[in-house]
Amino acid sequence: IGTLTAASFANGDAVDVLLRPYGTRQMVASGAITVNSKVYPDAAGQVTATANGIPEGVALTAASAQGDFIEVLEVNPSGGSGKLYTAVAPSTAVSNTSAGTLFDKNFTIPANLLQAGDRLRIRFAGTATATHTTDTLAIALYIGGTGGTALLSLAARDVANGDLFYGDVDLVVRTAGATGTFVATGTAPANPNAAGTAAAIYLVASTTIDTTATQQIGVAATWSAADVGNSCRLDVLDIDRIPA
Repeated sequence: IGTLTAASFANGDAVDVLLRPYGTRQMVASGAITVNSKVYPDAAGQVTATANGIPEGVALTAASAQGDFIEVLEVNPSGGSGKLYTAVAPSTAVSNTSAGTLFDKNFTIPANLLQAGDRLRIRFAGTATATHTTDTLAIALYIGGTGGTALLSLAARDVANGDLFYGDVDLVVRTAGATGTFVATGTAPANPNAAGTAAAIYLVASTTIDTTATQQIGVAATWSAADVGNSCRLDVLDIDRIPA
């Protein structure tokens, strides 16, 4: 949490610590919070230890119940530097539907986080776990949900059991605001395919994005037919932000 100004020699010694430049402030807990937990925004201006977007900081004191005041070491006010999201478990399968469906492992960027010059790095990968006859699978990475902008679109293909899909994208925010803009480039196999397939290059020209609103980043799967024998899952979704 900072740097000692003098050496300590035994357990229990009182020492002076220079905190990180952003300092501390009191916040109101919405429930129990343990020391050293990251705290996140919650309803009514309170904070919680439950992950919810960008952390406000790290709890230096504990809360036992809603309404308790705690001391919080704030994060960099630019917020969200480094990892925004990592899926630590595979998604629920998308199966028995022909509608374009976002995997349940996705992330919503908070409003007003993105600034001009910010860069997002997004990587995803998944598997066609079961397939039926000649039914095809298409995959797309979106910002703004399925009604937003496709950053990568992997063409529909008659997949076999165990075929993989993968994508890697860099997105750069050019301007911020309600009519902000971004560009993006990335690589991915041309469609869901077996391991070792050569990658294609994708480019999204300057596109409008409202950085004053939340923006959902997610991967969608679209089967050509609804069948219980069609199933795929998202195994990897990593989203990092490199601030300007």
